[in-house]
Amino acid sequence: MEEKDLQARLKNIKKWGKNDGKRYVIKEKEKGELTADDFYNQCRKVYNNRERMKTQFNYTEAQIDIMLEVYHEAYWSGVKWWENRMVQISVIMAKYKPIFDKAEKVAKEIDVSDIKDGFPCGGAIIYLKPEAKSTDLGKALRSLYGGDSYSSKVCHQWAYELPIKMPSYGQCVDYGKRVCNAVADFLNSKDVPTEVYSYID
Repeated sequence: MEEKDLQARLKNIKKWGKNDGKRYVIKEKEKGELTADDFYNQCRKVYNNRERMKTQFNYTEAQIDIMLEVYHEAYWSGVKWWENRMVQISVIMAKYKPIFDKAEKVAKEIDVSDIKDGFPCGGAIIYLKPEAKSTDLGKALRSLYGGDSYSSKVCHQWAYELPIKMPSYGQCVDYGKRVCNAVADFLNSKDVPTEVYSYID
């Protein structure tokens, strides 16, 4: 592989390594099934398939070694950065926990007995309004729920969904809309700028 092509590949490897470090801290660590080393070794296997790297991507042995070193440094720097970031996020989320706990109680108290389950099927979520995305809560939600992904950039509501457990009554979208609207009213009264997004399956 020519040097200019190698540098372009290494740039991507560095990005993927940091993303894997982030994925471990945010998703895998909480499961408790894998250590950071376990997840690193699992991910590294993809890049350490030397025969494939040589035949499919034209790496030399020396270039594979360089790539693996770049991935190693990027992964562990990603783990360290996101572990520090999660400490900050935990402080932010702890500040809002009493409000979110009360919101879950509000959700359980909403009467939906007059709604008949069935068509239209769907659901609803509550999310932070776009104008609040630069707040500490907005930045924390963006970090937790993959705000850097393409789908989250296109759909603001998925990047800033609020971590509030809603009761489940059935498939009809009207259940979710009624509960979420009531919870959104409560959150807005507590200065948590909230909107409702509903969808049909």
